[in-house]
Order: sequence, then C-alpha cells, then structure tokens
Amino acid sequence: MATHDEPVLHCPTCYSTKFNLSRPRPEDRLQMLAFRYPVRCKKCNARTFASRAYAKYLRKLGKTSPLESTEVE
Repeated sequence: MATHDEPVLHCPTCYSTKFNLSRPRPEDRLQMLAFRYPVRCKKCNARTFASRAYAKYLRKLGKTSPLESTEVE
C-alpha cells in the first residue's frame, strides 16, 4: 500500500509499479509542456508518461535521466 508521499503509477503493459526516468525525445516536447514526463518500466522496458509529481519523486530517489546525470553543479 502506498503512502501519501509515494505516487503510484502502473505500467500499461505489465502493471508493474517500478519505473526509471527515461531520456526525453524531441517528440516528447508536447507531453512535457503538459507536465508529463517520460518513464520506463524496470520490468518490461515499456515507455510511458508520468505526472510531474511522479517524475520529481523518481528524481528524489536518485533515478535521474541520462541527460541530467551529466550536468555540472
């Protein structure tokens, strides 16, 4: 059971709840303008979109996208 701090997303293919952030593609811009970010299922590798809150939750857990991991602080 998820707590209030843990947003829940289910994979549309395998119904898993385990995701990583996915690298944004050029065609994802419209979704990202609507505050939906690409994520990839850890179990079946399916790619889908998640809310901004869920993407922030994954980032907080340390699951940064490959593009963000190269940024210099």
